[in-house]
Amino acid sequence: MKIDKEIKEKTYIKLIQYIWTKCDVVALRKRHDQHSNITGQVLDIILKTENYSVQDIVNNYSNDFLNVISNQFLYNKDIFDGEFCTRYGNGLEDIDKQYRKKFLSNCIDRVYYDVTTKQWLDKYKDSIIYQKEHIYDDFIPNKKIHQDTTYFLKLTKPLKKEILDVNEIYSWCFPFMLEDIAFFKNGYCFLDSVAHEELCFIYCKDEEEYEYLKSIGIEFVEDKFVPVSRDELYYVDYEQKD
Repeated sequence: MKIDKEIKEKTYIKLIQYIWTKCDVVALRKRHDQHSNITGQVLDIILKTENYSVQDIVNNYSNDFLNVISNQFLYNKDIFDGEFCTRYGNGLEDIDKQYRKKFLSNCIDRVYYDVTTKQWLDKYKDSIIYQKEHIYDDFIPNKKIHQDTTYFLKLTKPLKKEILDVNEIYSWCFPFMLEDIAFFKNGYCFLDSVAHEELCFIYCKDEEEYEYLKSIGIEFVEDKFVPVSRDELYYVDYEQKD
């Protein structure tokens, strides 16, 4: 059943505490960089020019820092007249200023995201029970796109605490953390989300559960319980690891 309003603060805490009583696995998605060669070249220019390290970027990451970088490299010809940027125009003067700022911010966002999500996954590597790769056909023949990876983790006490501390369902989103939190029991999904689109679904087992979730502040699009058959539920066979 679709959620009408974001789940956050006290309602989020009550929901997560309820989830502990019925779910045993959490899933989170890692988005892969489809333009990693371009991101890498831009990063090299920024690091060499400012004598930064990648960790400096992570430590200083903020909106203010993004603005400083964007403004500083807005007219950098190594970036915007470089070969790898010809797809965006015919050189510096042909590329809209706001687009250039967004492009630079996106590169820094990507660096921050890749470093911090790797650190997070390393921290909880012993909790990972399965990972599902999402690979799609490209428009180019015989080329595949490795779009993202979903990690399934057992719900340990440290992981439960970290999930509680986030405090909002849609905070599980790029560039700050792994994305689209979901919870499972025996392979069947109880809660699924797409944070950047502000979508969340809870698969209530019966009317009693539906009414309980409403009582803790969950607002559903549907004004009454709508049953879902077992065949309609989102299922992942993470035990078999195929």
